[in-house]
Amino acid sequence: MFPTIGTGELLIVLVVALVVLGPKRLPTFIRSAVKVYKYIKKTATDVTTSINEAMDDSKDIIKEEKDSLSDYFGDIKDFDDADIENTEKIDEKKDKNDSSTKSAKT
Repeated sequence: MFPTIGTGELLIVLVVALVVLGPKRLPTFIRSAVKVYKYIKKTATDVTTSINEAMDDSKDIIKEEKDSLSDYFGDIKDFDDADIENTEKIDEKKDKNDSSTKSAKT
């Protein structure tokens, strides 16, 4: 995710920071930078955890719905596998309901 920093590059950054900030402010700056890094890392971990929990909850809900549909229509293997027989059963039941509703109205 992040590019690796070698020892040479790290020494150059520290020398530049020492020249720019001076020996008095450098330790304070390093402490502040470490705090910011830890905060960002903790926040990223929290966001990742929240997203994973939401996905797990969604998967549980989808599984529950799939199970309840399986009780009615039989075994559902995959959401992409549209079973024509189940579709025909739905259409037949819909037609029966429509015809019984029409005959009840007349």
